[in-house]
Amino acid sequence: MLLALAAAIAALTVLAEPRPLAVVDVNPPAGAKEVPTRAQVTVTFSRPLDEMAGGGLTVTPAVDGFVSVAGRRAAFTPRFGLSADTGYTVTLGSGIRDRAGRALARPVAFSFRTRALALLARTEDGLVRWRLGGRPEPVVTGRIGEFAVSAEGAIAYVRLDDRDIVVQAPKGGQAGRVPLPNALAVRDLEWAPGGHALMFLGASGDGPGVPYLVRLDAPSPAVESFGPRGGRIDPASPLLMEALKKSLVEVVYRRESFAFAPDGRAAIVRDQNWDLAIVGFDGVRRASLGAYLAVGNAAPGGEALAVVDVNPADPALRRQVLAHRADGSTRALSPAERDSHSPRFAHRSDRVIFATAVAVGAPRERRFALEMVEVATGVRRRLTQPPAGESDEAPRWSPDDAWVSFRRAPFGAPERGTAWIVRADGGPALPLEPRATDARWVP
Repeated sequence: MLLALAAAIAALTVLAEPRPLAVVDVNPPAGAKEVPTRAQVTVTFSRPLDEMAGGGLTVTPAVDGFVSVAGRRAAFTPRFGLSADTGYTVTLGSGIRDRAGRALARPVAFSFRTRALALLARTEDGLVRWRLGGRPEPVVTGRIGEFAVSAEGAIAYVRLDDRDIVVQAPKGGQAGRVPLPNALAVRDLEWAPGGHALMFLGASGDGPGVPYLVRLDAPSPAVESFGPRGGRIDPASPLLMEALKKSLVEVVYRRESFAFAPDGRAAIVRDQNWDLAIVGFDGVRRASLGAYLAVGNAAPGGEALAVVDVNPADPALRRQVLAHRADGSTRALSPAERDSHSPRFAHRSDRVIFATAVAVGAPRERRFALEMVEVATGVRRRLTQPPAGESDEAPRWSPDDAWVSFRRAPFGAPERGTAWIVRADGGPALPLEPRATDARWVP
């Protein structure tokens, strides 16, 4: 009898003893391949975690990011995304504890690999997906005009024969179509951050174009002209000054420009005074930025905007790239003695890429190469050197900021341009094959 009672007590003691904390699920799954560079790492545990337990989760190679804990789940969010085609190991150590202070029985580790970089490229046959080190794969056939890829992987493109904008979700499915107004040529098609809107420059003939907006979250998406409504317009602004600004944009830059605000709900466009202004998608002006010649893009964190300025009294019409900071101050990023344009902040906001040339001859006949500047130090490095009679333009950063795509075209013949790529840390520039006239990075 006593032996039976002792056995029962021992069994109850074992049952009452708390089990160690355990991992229930991980994402990306262990051993996963082709993981998007913008993926978040999540781990689900058997019990709710101590809210200060995030220090027990580490990622190797090291990635700039932060750990958050909520209930039974811990998550690691990369600040600027993961590197492409890279193997990562996530380790869960003794710092991971539940709310009663119980830890894992032993460290847990799992690994995954991110997908290789890829571009969506336009050829004479349509759009192809071009992977670094791989072969191009057809995506869309037919006569394609401007196209764009969102940060989430959605595709938008102009089908020239049908005169509409086609919008394709990241994982396929039914494509949406937005009709284009007659005789309106689409230039510089771009996605808004968040993927809920498109903007482009609509032009008739050889004009510089004006911005148009497509709100994809509207019940019936349509092409709408976009510009500021309301807000204060300076009544004392002389018409001569406005005409000068307009002339500089059309003659020196030869095209209009726009940029999205990082929140994806506003854009930087030209106002009635021909100054750049931040305008919400409701058409209401948020702020005025000044009489810059052009705008590049905004740093993802919103701390600065890449702009292009020019002194109208300069006989060489040398354009200069500036960082317009959130407090309204500016900082030169390109040398004043050269002619520079088309700046773009990297996703990490630490570097700016732009086109630059010696200021000799007419702006349209200058031999532009790509140059990169480190924002913190001002150190610049040349990335490309086009052959005589050709010029490099329209640089774009890859999702992990390791590569830059661009177009190389003969002087005065942008329609004959071809797509190229070059490593951001240096190396030879490489053309996309088969011959592509333009390219966009795929996340």
